[in-house]
Amino acid sequence: MIDIKWEDPEPDARIKYDWAAMLAALRSRPGEWALIFEDAPASVATNLKRGIYADSKPGEFETARRSVKKSRAKIYARYVGGSNG
Repeated sequence: MIDIKWEDPEPDARIKYDWAAMLAALRSRPGEWALIFEDAPASVATNLKRGIYADSKPGEFETARRSVKKSRAKIYARYVGGSNG
């Protein structure tokens, strides 16, 4: 006999980020570092630098990761302007 438990899936736990608002805030204070995430996938830093997210361009932001544990980290970013890539 197959043991099946019928139930609805749990809600999606992924956080939806408002990238347009976040990047606008960074652009409003060029050159200043900001802690943008207390606990996020460490890949967010790389993706932001590469311009992967909507309304961002490669080289437009510098990022730093701190306290990386199990692929999660504090993510810092600053707007440096223009596209370098």
